[in-house]
Amino acid sequence: MEDKMAIGIVIVNWNAGEQLKNCLCSIIQYHSDVVDKVIIIDNNSSDNSIENILMLETEAFDIIIIRENENLGFGKACNIASQKVTSKYILFLNPDAQIYSGTLKQVVGCMEAYDDIGICGIKLIDSFGNIQRHCTVQPKLKHYFNHATGLSTISSRLFPYIFLKNFNYDSDGDVPHTIGAFYCIRNNLFKELNGFDELFFVYLEDLDLSRRVMQKGYRIRYLASASAYHRGGGTSEKVKALRLFYSLRSRILFGFKHFSLLQAYILVFLTLCVEFITRSLRCLIHFSLSDFHNTCEAYKILIKELPKILKKGLEIND
Repeated sequence: MEDKMAIGIVIVNWNAGEQLKNCLCSIIQYHSDVVDKVIIIDNNSSDNSIENILMLETEAFDIIIIRENENLGFGKACNIASQKVTSKYILFLNPDAQIYSGTLKQVVGCMEAYDDIGICGIKLIDSFGNIQRHCTVQPKLKHYFNHATGLSTISSRLFPYIFLKNFNYDSDGDVPHTIGAFYCIRNNLFKELNGFDELFFVYLEDLDLSRRVMQKGYRIRYLASASAYHRGGGTSEKVKALRLFYSLRSRILFGFKHFSLLQAYILVFLTLCVEFITRSLRCLIHFSLSDFHNTCEAYKILIKELPKILKKGLEIND
């Protein structure tokens, strides 16, 4: 294994503020010996997040900044930036993450040791020092039913959502999916699969790719011994209504792509009708008028965009 030029890192930035600088500083401080280059693609940010990093320099690897004139979404931005990666592995990293010392060496070491590992994820620690649950199943309709009806909130053991039940985040293991906040994949495999499906503007493009990676016969590995800080929510925290809309949109499209047509339409009903009621009730029970307002705004956009979403869904349903 080469110590140098093992990993090319892609970071998609959208108004990340100081988080982007902190993320890049963690790479420079701890991982200069395994990184080939860092490509930061900016989705037309309106803050000073890019200006904050212009003075950062390192002789160890190249820092490439790509500025877009519009918000391309996560998947498309990743695909564009990945074209500049020539190293063996690509790490897709959220700007609200900071990689701890030794992590990248462990990830590369694991993937070098086992050729059948296509993707590697790690332990993610939140702002309170807690381990984030981020390894999931490949969802079926029942998982979304449990979520939309609120049953998973009542009893996640009896009515599980997508997060793995009884998974030990302190032990290494194979998983069906690990979150895209830290998502290391073999470069040749990523390009063989044509990268992220740009059908998904943001959310679930990583879940979709994990599904395709496993269909190619590769494993997805979770490493407990390697870790990073991940704030969670990240830059989308500022636009909660829009974030919810894109989450719901991606879920519907995921259903059309991977479920039967009947199941996809059931998912549309659950998302549009049942989940709106359960979300609204939850907001009112907690006296959260701001969350209720954001929920209503998200569903207004969803209903307006629904004909386009359904048209796309029917085009991709097998």
